[in-house]
Amino acid sequence: MKPHPEQQLTLIADFAAEILKQHDLDDILWLIIDRIIKALHFEDCVIYLLPIGGDRLIQRAAFGPKNPIGREISNPIAIPLGKGIVGTAALLKKVLVVDDARQDARYLVDDQPRCSEISVPIVFEDRVLGVIDSEHPAPGYFKDWHVQFLTTVANMTAVRLSEILRQQKLTETQTALQSSRASTQRQNPNFLSDQDTEDANRHSFVSRLSHEVKTPLNAIVGMSDLLLEENAAQEMVEPLTIIQQAAYGLDATLTKLLISLSPQVAVEAISDAPYELTPYLQAIIEEATAAQLGQVLLEVKEVPAQITFRGGTVKEILSILLSNALIHSGQNAATLRVALTNWQDDFGLSFQVIDTGPGIPHELRKKIFELFYQGGDFSASPGKGMGLTVAKALSERLNGCLVLNEDDPNTCFELIVPARPIAR
Repeated sequence: MKPHPEQQLTLIADFAAEILKQHDLDDILWLIIDRIIKALHFEDCVIYLLPIGGDRLIQRAAFGPKNPIGREISNPIAIPLGKGIVGTAALLKKVLVVDDARQDARYLVDDQPRCSEISVPIVFEDRVLGVIDSEHPAPGYFKDWHVQFLTTVANMTAVRLSEILRQQKLTETQTALQSSRASTQRQNPNFLSDQDTEDANRHSFVSRLSHEVKTPLNAIVGMSDLLLEENAAQEMVEPLTIIQQAAYGLDATLTKLLISLSPQVAVEAISDAPYELTPYLQAIIEEATAAQLGQVLLEVKEVPAQITFRGGTVKEILSILLSNALIHSGQNAATLRVALTNWQDDFGLSFQVIDTGPGIPHELRKKIFELFYQGGDFSASPGKGMGLTVAKALSERLNGCLVLNEDDPNTCFELIVPARPIAR
């Protein structure tokens, strides 16, 4: 039975308040069971967690026959990424709804066969943290409002889970630094690493900022979605849409800021994948030229048709670089030049984004990657001064590099990332 919109908002609001108090991964997952799943009167639900660097989803909380007593899970299983409805939802990072599992070859039977299934991935900064999965014996049970509601819960959960994982990583890093510092100081009593302390403080600041701001932002977005979904009164549609768009914009800006401040966070979240290079690049160019009018000339030199690299994050970087190039180019024309290169004693991909604009004065070139730096008179648009900072931070997360090529007479940014040609 569908809860009244006010009940849905109350559930979300109460969950948002409760999740802020949780400091343990399992406590958060069981909170979803206790506060959300039971209130929705589901007959079955299992929540999976994907360990950092792992490729199998682990059952960590459950409701229904899988949960006979307390926090016990009956016959817990692990599902590989890409297997079953759950593993496929995690791999694709999208919600999957199956109306009749008897007709779906991907369906995996756990405790007993059922007809309907919904799998909602818990994703933060493009990394899958887990999956909320529910089944029901009736076909076609799960509706659009289930998708909307559980997606809001998953988004809120993702922020808090990521905060805890980062805090755990920070604690491990601090412990290792303290051990290393103690060892160094035994050998050199006058040694003191201020940089280590600064890095640790930055990690702590980024984690807290992410937690304190992103969690309520997700609640704002989720609640406005629910109100719009419920056919709000006409006079409320415009203000709700404004609130929603402002929240999305603030969330995007905050994400860029967090990446800029802490580029080393969650390196393991970025995974390699095989790509058909030319279609991949053409899609990025089409998206860039649709957002910013202009033309981009694509030059691909002696690169295999298929190649493995971290394409999702590379797309984010190239989108920033192409947008800047089209803005600053005098004739709104840019060139994207791609070639195979050597990188750290192995293969790499070189992406050069070149524009024909007025160029960047020599005295300003060292500042262009600084956070909030918006350039001098050469800047063609106000911007936020974060694009190049984010692009450079993302390149470091890829174990690559982003530089301004001093040898090119035009403005040329070069991105180099690790890559592996696919054997035929």
